[in-house]
Amino acid sequence: MRVLITGVAGFAGTFLAEHLLECGDAVLGCTLDGNWEPSVFGSAAEDLAALDRLARAVPVLPWDVSQPAPAATLRTVQAFQPTHVCHLAALSALIDCGDKKPTELAWGVNVQGTRHVAELTAQLGGTPRLLFVSSAQVYAPPEAPDRPARVEQSLVKPGSAYGKTKHAAELTLAEVSRRHGLDVVIARSFNHTGPRQSSRFLLPEWTEQLVRGDDPICVRCKNTCLDLCDVRDVAKAYRMLLKKGVSGRTYNVGSGVSIWGGDILELLFRLSSRTASVVESQPSTQPRQNPIADISLLATDIGWRPEISFETTVAETLAFWQRQPR
Repeated sequence: MRVLITGVAGFAGTFLAEHLLECGDAVLGCTLDGNWEPSVFGSAAEDLAALDRLARAVPVLPWDVSQPAPAATLRTVQAFQPTHVCHLAALSALIDCGDKKPTELAWGVNVQGTRHVAELTAQLGGTPRLLFVSSAQVYAPPEAPDRPARVEQSLVKPGSAYGKTKHAAELTLAEVSRRHGLDVVIARSFNHTGPRQSSRFLLPEWTEQLVRGDDPICVRCKNTCLDLCDVRDVAKAYRMLLKKGVSGRTYNVGSGVSIWGGDILELLFRLSSRTASVVESQPSTQPRQNPIADISLLATDIGWRPEISFETTVAETLAFWQRQPR
């Protein structure tokens, strides 16, 4: 495969690029300024070496996807002749997208950006497959704690601004796809984590505090249940969807397993051989249940299931933060 990845320098993008290269695929990337982001990799020697290997193998082009592709970028992409496009570029941190109403920036990047990527794909010869990475945030919240599973036909009713932009992006993509006859597959990704993830997200936020020696450790709520998959398993799912997903279908990508915030903390304490007091900024006596992925369709259509245990994910995330200079 010859794959163009938007947002290649982001958390999931770097792992997807590495996985594609390992499989013998050719990769071209797009970033906002045409550069890699060293901060994504950390500053430990082995992480900088990984960045160097990736930067040598994957050229990147400048493209602010909230705007149509610059002529020079379009020419380079056309010369690369991608057989597949994976659209990852997005504002993905909920706090960056607004509360209930999306910010102008979130709308421009997540919605208009998807339109621009679809329109670029339509200008490429050979009708490349376009994989759009959407989000589980498009689903309505669970009606009850004992019914958290979401299938692809579950009610779409996003509550967050981020979820609203991803739903609008799906609708925009459908409109452009009908007009141009695109080969489109949608991945609704649930939470994923692992080494290199920003400490703005749950597991690395807690891990960084623990490694730094903070006491107490500040968390939002231990009594929260979520679906948390390893980013490397997610990267494998994306490649398989690019290659074998059924055109026009939407797939949940997640672990399919519920995990409690309190259990994550206990695992971190055990693996690090230390403890600390914990302060919750948003404590709750009632369980907070997030949607959990039903991944039956993904397993049936492409044969994917997560392989990396959650303990391995936590252990390797902990190791990543422990080796960063402090």
